[in-house]
Amino acid sequence: MTSFFFASEKDFSRLLELKQEWFEYEANNDNRLDKSFSKKGLATTLKETLADNNSIIIIARDSSVYIGFVSVQIGEAPPHAKPTNIGLIRALYVRPEARRSGVATKLIEKAHRWAKEHGATRVSVSVNAQNTQALSFYKKSGYHPRLVVLSKELPNRGKTL
Repeated sequence: MTSFFFASEKDFSRLLELKQEWFEYEANNDNRLDKSFSKKGLATTLKETLADNNSIIIIARDSSVYIGFVSVQIGEAPPHAKPTNIGLIRALYVRPEARRSGVATKLIEKAHRWAKEHGATRVSVSVNAQNTQALSFYKKSGYHPRLVVLSKELPNRGKTL
């Protein structure tokens, strides 16, 4: 049976392992990500998230095995927008063997509830355009595009000015 709980310092090493799996998965889908960041960078950001009163990590556990997590943060709307608090999904990951079992849906529902309890009026998430599985999941969960970010690689040339 799957249980869900808020992460604390005592979960650090097991959660770090799960976050490293998540980062490797993301890096395999996005060649702009630096795979070496997974070693030291994730430990630092995990410590910061666990210490941040405006952030929470919710863990899914099956028996004694951590099978997924969602990281959510409360942020403010940009200065040019109407003032409101926004729940920002920073990361969502479910181990491959636990996918398609409803774990991700329950994690997102719990993240929504936490964000609402902490003053958020909406929740947003950024997803790599090539991650069709995640895009489909979020669409089924009621998310819709609000902003499209386009990027272009620039040629590697010398100074032009």
